[in-house]
Amino acid sequence: MVALFLPATTRARRARRRLGPVRWAAATVLVVLSVLAASCSDAEPRVLPPFSVSVQQADLTETVELDPGQTVGDALEEADVTPVDGQVVSAGTGTAIEPNGDLAVVQVDGDPVPLDGVLQATVTIEVIDGTDTTEDTTTERRALAPGGLPDAMQFVQHVGKPGVEEVTVGVMSGEEVSAETITPPVPAHRATGKVVALTFDDGPSPTYTPEVLKILEEKQVTATFCQVGSEVEQHPELAKQVLEEGHVLCNHTHDHVEGLENEPRATVEAQIQDGSEAIEQATGEAPVFYRPPGGSLAPVIYDVTAAQDETVLYWSSDPEDWKRPPPDEILLKVVAGLEPGGIILLHDGGGNRDSTLAALPEIIDAVQDAGYTFVAPISGRPQVG
Repeated sequence: MVALFLPATTRARRARRRLGPVRWAAATVLVVLSVLAASCSDAEPRVLPPFSVSVQQADLTETVELDPGQTVGDALEEADVTPVDGQVVSAGTGTAIEPNGDLAVVQVDGDPVPLDGVLQATVTIEVIDGTDTTEDTTTERRALAPGGLPDAMQFVQHVGKPGVEEVTVGVMSGEEVSAETITPPVPAHRATGKVVALTFDDGPSPTYTPEVLKILEEKQVTATFCQVGSEVEQHPELAKQVLEEGHVLCNHTHDHVEGLENEPRATVEAQIQDGSEAIEQATGEAPVFYRPPGGSLAPVIYDVTAAQDETVLYWSSDPEDWKRPPPDEILLKVVAGLEPGGIILLHDGGGNRDSTLAALPEIIDAVQDAGYTFVAPISGRPQVG
């Protein structure tokens, strides 16, 4: 067999005769459409233009440009807007305490939408924040400290009288909202009555402290013992005896460091804190006073003692018994220095205290004969004044 190859025009005429005029026209349209479709498939897809979105939150309005298909969350991020849920806030400072359940709402053209909702055209997004609520408050009455104590007590102080204030506080936060003084306090002040305080330094001593305690018991006199922490650690039973017999304990540092104000602050803190801890461990009670060895005073001393709630106890009368003069000389100096509210400095440790021990009964008698009463350094007795 021989294959015949006809020209294209010839083949087309024969096909037209076979199909007829109508069917030939339809076929021609299909071919044209196929060609058009093929040409369109090779073209770039149509890209929709970006659009603007208005984002509103309270008094803030921001307009941002988005591409179709971006979300509500994208719009908020572009506008730097964050929905804020309602909180329970403190009554004093307005600090957030915890969520109150009133959640923020995001709307698009007035309808609530999720943050992942897709945007296709210009819209208005409104963010409605949750509303805060304020915690409840309560009103209570508190004591007002008298205050008024000097940085270093050189004289006996009248304790003063606490006042009363009415305070409104937040129930959850405890923040103070307001305070009103109901009764003003009466500040502490120097004693004006015929009272004195008797103090002993550098103990406890197993030789002298028990003897001093015997004399004080016989005379029914209360005194203050300023004890050295290292000595307390060696004789804790004596520190405890002092307290049990009704006397006052005072911190005299751990190692009796004179000139302590010239040492680094860390040394000052260690000496004062360790002295206090030694007394508390021996007796179960922390001392309320601090006496500086050698009378060393400085702002750092006041700072550290205040942090420990200890009042600096100084003196107004120093008969220099630490020099071991004759008992009569000690007595004369004490009597000569008597004045209302005076604080007398003696020693029950730190060396030979035979002269002090011998003079002590006569000192007590002479002071009482002069009309004076022995009291604690801070006292509320009527005769303190």
